[in-house]
Amino acid sequence: MKRIRQKHVSGCGVACAAMLTGISYNKSLKLMRPDRKPGECACTSLNDVLRTIEELEFSCKVSYKKGKLSSLDRDTMIIVKNSGNSHTTNHVVMWDHQKQEIFDPWGRPSGYTVDEKYIKKHEVYRISLT
Repeated sequence: MKRIRQKHVSGCGVACAAMLTGISYNKSLKLMRPDRKPGECACTSLNDVLRTIEELEFSCKVSYKKGKLSSLDRDTMIIVKNSGNSHTTNHVVMWDHQKQEIFDPWGRPSGYTVDEKYIKKHEVYRISLT
């Protein structure tokens, strides 16, 4: 998996979808948010991610099961609740199957670390290609 950093404050979903499907961050952003104007939020929804995967002619599985990350047999997007905000938002990270580690596309210091313990407590769902 080629690791990609998010280019926008709200671009974690864009970056993770790019890593999952093997496309560039910019192509992922254009597919997910074709109506986005420069300077606008790069926020994405689960529907944006699923639509983009479908447009690229991949199929995927959305899982709500929580379990050990090391049991995953492929690269996987993991959506977690973002406890760094006063309101509920989500953050997206990648499970890098080959390296057996979590990759956070944020890449900057933040008020919390997304590790296995955090994921176990705050995970919402997982998306992997089938």
